[in-house]
Amino acid sequence: MPAAARSTFGESVVGKEARNISRMLRDRRNCAIIQVTTADSLSISETIETHAQLSAIQLTPAAVLFNRMPTAGFDAADVATLTNRHGPHLRKKDLDHLAELARSELSRASGARKAIAKIRSETGGPVLEIAEHSGISGIALIDCIAAELARYREGETTPRTAHRR
Repeated sequence: MPAAARSTFGESVVGKEARNISRMLRDRRNCAIIQVTTADSLSISETIETHAQLSAIQLTPAAVLFNRMPTAGFDAADVATLTNRHGPHLRKKDLDHLAELARSELSRASGARKAIAKIRSETGGPVLEIAEHSGISGIALIDCIAAELARYREGETTPRTAHRR
Protein backbone atom coordinates (compact mmCIF):
# COMPACT_ATOMS: atom_id res chain seq x y z
CA MET A 1 0.00 0.00 0.00
CA PRO A 2 2.70 2.56 0.79
CA ALA A 3 4.32 1.97 -2.61
CA ALA A 4 0.98 2.39 -4.39
CA ALA A 5 0.18 5.55 -2.40
CA ARG A 6 3.66 6.93 -3.10
CA SER A 7 3.33 6.40 -6.86
CA THR A 8 -0.21 7.79 -6.88
CA PHE A 9 0.33 10.87 -4.72
CA GLY A 10 3.97 11.71 -5.50
CA GLU A 11 5.44 14.42 -3.26
CA SER A 12 2.13 15.42 -1.66
CA VAL A 13 1.54 15.00 2.08
CA VAL A 14 0.04 11.56 1.45
CA GLY A 15 2.97 10.56 -0.78
CA LYS A 16 5.53 11.68 1.81
CA GLU A 17 3.72 9.83 4.58
CA ALA A 18 3.62 6.72 2.38
CA ARG A 19 7.40 7.01 1.91
CA ASN A 20 7.86 7.27 5.71
CA ILE A 21 5.69 4.21 6.27
CA SER A 22 7.60 2.27 3.62
CA ARG A 23 10.91 3.17 5.31
CA MET A 24 9.58 2.13 8.70
CA LEU A 25 8.38 -1.24 7.36
CA ARG A 26 11.83 -1.94 5.93
CA ASP A 27 13.77 -0.86 9.03
CA ARG A 28 14.53 -4.21 10.69
CA ARG A 29 15.62 -2.46 13.89
CA ASN A 30 12.11 -1.11 14.46
CA CYS A 31 9.75 -3.39 12.55
CA ALA A 32 9.52 -7.11 11.90
CA ILE A 33 7.13 -9.24 9.96
CA ILE A 34 6.34 -12.50 11.74
CA GLN A 35 4.36 -15.14 9.87
CA VAL A 36 2.27 -17.66 11.78
CA THR A 37 1.35 -21.08 10.41
CA THR A 38 0.18 -24.53 11.39
CA ALA A 39 0.97 -27.96 9.94
CA ASP A 40 -1.91 -28.23 7.47
CA SER A 41 -0.79 -28.24 3.85
CA LEU A 42 -2.75 -25.15 2.79
CA SER A 43 -1.24 -23.09 5.60
CA ILE A 44 2.27 -24.31 4.72
CA SER A 45 1.80 -23.42 1.03
CA GLU A 46 0.38 -19.99 1.88
CA THR A 47 3.22 -19.29 4.31
CA ILE A 48 5.88 -20.15 1.72
CA GLU A 49 4.11 -18.17 -1.02
CA THR A 50 3.58 -15.13 1.20
CA HIS A 51 7.21 -15.25 2.33
CA ALA A 52 8.36 -15.20 -1.30
CA GLN A 53 6.02 -12.34 -2.21
CA LEU A 54 7.11 -10.25 0.77
CA SER A 55 10.77 -10.93 0.02
CA ALA A 56 10.22 -9.83 -3.57
CA ILE A 57 9.27 -6.35 -2.31
CA GLN A 58 12.13 -6.24 0.23
CA LEU A 59 9.92 -7.09 3.21
CA THR A 60 11.56 -10.35 4.27
CA PRO A 61 9.84 -11.83 7.33
CA ALA A 62 12.03 -12.06 10.42
CA ALA A 63 10.66 -15.48 11.41
CA VAL A 64 7.85 -17.96 11.07
CA LEU A 65 5.98 -19.08 14.19
CA PHE A 66 4.90 -22.68 13.80
CA ASN A 67 1.79 -22.72 15.96
CA ARG A 68 0.24 -25.73 17.72
CA MET A 69 3.24 -28.04 17.35
CA PRO A 70 2.14 -31.49 18.51
CA THR A 71 4.32 -32.80 21.32
CA ALA A 72 3.95 -36.50 21.95
CA GLY A 73 5.39 -37.60 25.28
CA PHE A 74 6.07 -41.06 23.88
CA ASP A 75 7.59 -42.78 20.86
CA ALA A 76 6.95 -45.86 18.67
CA ALA A 77 8.71 -48.12 21.18
CA ASP A 78 6.30 -46.97 23.89
CA VAL A 79 3.35 -47.81 21.62
CA ALA A 80 4.81 -51.28 20.99
CA THR A 81 5.18 -51.81 24.74
CA LEU A 82 1.57 -50.76 25.25
CA THR A 83 0.23 -53.21 22.68
CA ASN A 84 2.24 -56.08 24.22
CA ARG A 85 0.86 -55.61 27.73
CA HIS A 86 -1.07 -58.46 29.30
CA GLY A 87 -3.12 -58.75 32.41
CA PRO A 88 -6.57 -59.62 33.71
CA HIS A 89 -7.73 -55.99 33.81
CA LEU A 90 -6.39 -55.13 30.31
CA ARG A 91 -8.63 -55.77 27.32
CA LYS A 92 -6.87 -56.20 23.96
CA LYS A 93 -9.57 -54.16 22.25
CA ASP A 94 -8.89 -51.20 24.57
CA LEU A 95 -5.13 -51.48 24.17
CA ASP A 96 -5.45 -51.63 20.39
CA HIS A 97 -7.64 -48.52 20.42
CA LEU A 98 -5.15 -46.64 22.61
CA ALA A 99 -2.29 -47.77 20.39
CA GLU A 100 -4.10 -46.52 17.29
CA LEU A 101 -4.66 -43.11 18.94
CA ALA A 102 -0.99 -42.99 19.92
CA ARG A 103 0.15 -43.89 16.39
CA SER A 104 -2.09 -41.17 15.01
CA GLU A 105 -0.47 -38.63 17.35
CA LEU A 106 3.02 -39.80 16.35
CA SER A 107 2.03 -39.44 12.69
CA ARG A 108 0.73 -35.92 13.32
CA ALA A 109 4.00 -34.95 15.05
CA SER A 110 6.02 -36.45 12.18
CA GLY A 111 3.98 -34.48 9.64
CA ALA A 112 4.56 -31.29 11.61
CA ARG A 113 8.34 -31.91 11.68
CA LYS A 114 8.29 -32.41 7.89
CA ALA A 115 6.28 -29.19 7.47
CA ILE A 116 8.80 -27.27 9.56
CA ALA A 117 11.66 -28.68 7.49
CA LYS A 118 9.89 -27.59 4.29
CA ILE A 119 9.33 -24.07 5.60
CA ARG A 120 12.97 -23.80 6.69
CA SER A 121 14.15 -25.07 3.32
CA GLU A 122 11.87 -22.82 1.26
CA THR A 123 12.25 -19.61 3.27
CA GLY A 124 15.78 -19.88 4.64
CA GLY A 125 14.62 -18.15 7.79
CA PRO A 126 14.14 -19.17 11.39
CA VAL A 127 11.08 -21.19 12.39
CA LEU A 128 10.06 -20.98 16.03
CA GLU A 129 7.90 -23.81 17.34
CA ILE A 130 4.99 -23.04 19.64
CA ALA A 131 3.65 -26.16 21.36
CA GLU A 132 0.01 -27.10 21.29
CA HIS A 133 -1.61 -26.21 24.62
CA SER A 134 -4.87 -28.10 25.05
CA GLY A 135 -7.24 -27.11 27.79
CA ILE A 136 -5.93 -23.62 28.56
CA SER A 137 -6.89 -20.22 27.24
CA GLY A 138 -6.70 -16.53 27.98
CA ILE A 139 -3.88 -15.22 30.15
CA ALA A 140 -2.67 -18.72 31.03
CA LEU A 141 -2.19 -19.50 27.34
CA ILE A 142 -0.46 -16.17 26.72
CA ASP A 143 1.88 -16.86 29.65
CA CYS A 144 2.82 -20.29 28.22
CA ILE A 145 3.50 -18.93 24.76
CA ALA A 146 5.47 -15.97 26.12
CA ALA A 147 7.62 -18.36 28.18
CA GLU A 148 8.30 -20.47 25.07
CA LEU A 149 9.29 -17.42 23.04
CA ALA A 150 11.52 -16.17 25.88
CA ARG A 151 13.45 -19.46 25.80
CA TYR A 152 14.25 -18.86 22.13
CA ARG A 153 15.74 -15.54 23.13
CA GLU A 154 17.79 -17.36 25.76
CA GLY A 155 19.25 -19.59 23.04
CA GLU A 156 17.19 -22.76 23.28
CA THR A 157 16.39 -24.22 19.88
CA THR A 158 13.02 -25.76 20.70
CA PRO A 159 10.53 -24.93 23.40
CA ARG A 160 10.02 -27.13 26.42
CA THR A 161 6.46 -28.07 27.22
CA ALA A 162 6.62 -27.78 30.98
CA HIS A 163 3.77 -25.28 30.89
CA ARG A 164 1.29 -27.64 29.24
CA ARG A 165 -1.75 -28.19 31.40
